[in-house]
Amino acid sequence: MITLGIGLFILFVLLFGPTPRFQNGRIGKLYRFLTSTFFIKLRNLLVRIFGSGMNSIFNMLGKVFHGERNPLVLIIYLWIIYYETTEWYQGAYKPFEELGVMTNSNLRTVSVMLIVLAVVIICGIFVSPGEITNSNIRHYLKLYPHDKIIYFEEDCPTCNLRKPARSKHCRMLNKCIPKYDHYCGWLMNTIGERNHRIFVLFLVSNLTICLYVCYTMYCIFKFKVDKSKMFKQVFRDSKGNILEVGFFFMISFLRKVVPRIFKQFFVLLFIVFLLLTFLFNNLFLICKNMTTNEATKFKQLKEYLLLQQKSQNTLSIVAHQPENTELTHINNGLNNGNNNNKQNETETDLENAKLNSKINPYAKHHDQISQLDPKNLKNTYNKGIFLNIKQFLFPPSIHPNREFQDI
Repeated sequence: MITLGIGLFILFVLLFGPTPRFQNGRIGKLYRFLTSTFFIKLRNLLVRIFGSGMNSIFNMLGKVFHGERNPLVLIIYLWIIYYETTEWYQGAYKPFEELGVMTNSNLRTVSVMLIVLAVVIICGIFVSPGEITNSNIRHYLKLYPHDKIIYFEEDCPTCNLRKPARSKHCRMLNKCIPKYDHYCGWLMNTIGERNHRIFVLFLVSNLTICLYVCYTMYCIFKFKVDKSKMFKQVFRDSKGNILEVGFFFMISFLRKVVPRIFKQFFVLLFIVFLLLTFLFNNLFLICKNMTTNEATKFKQLKEYLLLQQKSQNTLSIVAHQPENTELTHINNGLNNGNNNNKQNETETDLENAKLNSKINPYAKHHDQISQLDPKNLKNTYNKGIFLNIKQFLFPPSIHPNREFQDI
């Protein structure tokens, strides 16, 4: 159970570490250590031991697993599906079929769900997210005008095309994707305008099958508890004290009676929690007509504007400090330690503000966004919940010889 808990925690860190909610906290730091710092230190250690030839090996591995489209994550996902299905069949269905708890209808239901999931996975892998080309760029520029908030008129240096708003160049597919959301390693494909519906259906399919399998396990737990008649009996410990039959007593009982199913049940509950989190986050963004990429952009813009305000306020305070007089000099001498600390904090704040201004992608658009209120940034693509859902379900088709009609 300890090994299982550690594995699930690492999975949680890898999935949620780069998200805006966790990236600046301990989960984000652990994510950066597991995905970057650890491998850099390992490479440096191996270079010291085996020589500089290890650098080329690590560069090649980094290109394969991080810079190119590869099936590694998809293979891991398919293995998890196979393992969980086998565990359910051997540990839950077969032993309890003879007792009447499991029936052929349970097996047929799971089989149909797996077939549907397989079809969704195939569609998710092969359906194109869309592509910005010379033939449709004019239509995309009209459909998604630049809002001058998170999108500005600029060219894609790789495709040599004007970048419409809501698009992004995907280095995995090496093309500009309209209404870019994110790259999904589980489907080995980029999620964009054309296949976002399939990605949501992928989440729903996984969630449905996990919930149903959990329900069948609940039926087994109920059968075991009812058969034991534990709530009608009196249990005593080794000292003869009467034990209260409550939730934790029942958990301990099930862990001993059906350990294999018990362990799988809690693994599936954790997976259900992850799927629900992803699904509700996607549905929330869909209702606002916002992509995951745009949510990240708004967060970066807000951080940049807040840093600029903080920098300006700090400079204003420093500029309005009184000149050193004799009395001020005496007072400063009495509070030298406090003043030094405040000065160090001021210098650190200014340095951090300057540093973040350089690495923040909105620093180059400072003149255009400097007047924006970071607490009231408007999503101009939000047309209301019903029109947003309509645009998600029926994305605009791109026809080179036909003008778009506004949705």
